Amino acid sequence: MKVVVCVFICILCLLQLSFTTLGKKQLLNQQKATKTKFISEDKVSSRSYSEGKKFCYTRESECGPGSRLWDHQCRGGYRQSPINIYEQGGYNPRLDVYLSKESLRSKNFEIRNNGHTIEVNLQKRIERKFTRPFSPPETYQLEYILFHWGTGKDPTDRGSEHMIRDKSYAMEIQFVFHNTKFKSVEDAIKSGNNLAVSIFSVFADASSKKTANKLMPIVRAVSKVKNPSPKPTLVDQALDLIKLFEPDTNFFYYNGSMTTPGCHELVEWYIADIPIPINKKEMDFFREIKDFRGEAMILNNRPIQNLNYRHVEYLGLKFDD
Repeated sequence: MKVVVCVFICILCLLQLSFTTLGKKQLLNQQKATKTKFISEDKVSSRSYSEGKKFCYTRESECGPGSRLWDHQCRGGYRQSPINIYEQGGYNPRLDVYLSKESLRSKNFEIRNNGHTIEVNLQKRIERKFTRPFSPPETYQLEYILFHWGTGKDPTDRGSEHMIRDKSYAMEIQFVFHNTKFKSVEDAIKSGNNLAVSIFSVFADASSKKTANKLMPIVRAVSKVKNPSPKPTLVDQALDLIKLFEPDTNFFYYNGSMTTPGCHELVEWYIADIPIPINKKEMDFFREIKDFRGEAMILNNRPIQNLNYRHVEYLGLKFDD
């Protein structure tokens, strides 16, 4: 009888040990799976907004401004862009922006459809710099030029990202500069420096039938990049984009953010108050290209953001020969 009892107790002990070991394995597997899930989600999130391959501007979609791809400062920031500019400070001649005429001239250029906009890069190995008109006088290098546009079907359609006193334009052309303390826009953004990036914007107005002569080489080249590609197309044609800025151009200046996911608040914006002309036929070249989803690339602009008590300055423009 004692032998039977001892054997029974041993069996119970073995069963308890087995269940305990099994429970620990299940718990470890669950923890491992949870950890893997979080790592995977972090990688997807980081990759999505650093490489910019998956985000879009479609308001009600899984990749649009309301999705998790537009997180970080996009939702919680107080210096977001773009904005609707209503008021500005008086003109201050001591705060002129100086641009070199050679900085926006190029013997050739590269153009690329990156899946959510058209990107233009000017001739390499040339310094294309300007110095900010404030203290400290940081210096910036042009890295690329971006374009934002609408559908053109509705007179109230907002093609430009920014608005001036509730008025939008068919297109906004953005010249993106990075602080020369850093090698690129990406490195500048990663630094977190408040003076990391400066962007000059010019509007294109399609209300007249005038042609965009100053932009024509780019307009013609757009048809070569109808589909997204990681490789740019070289266009062996000269560009003189300094002509986009009229001699009597002034700039609206304010502190804001990038308008792509991450929405980092380290951008100084300079927005020209005189638009260039462009006609419907020329705008249609842009509206015919495809985004990364294979859909027509239209309305590739971020919604207007709150000003949040920021002050907008009004600066002049002067050219350095």
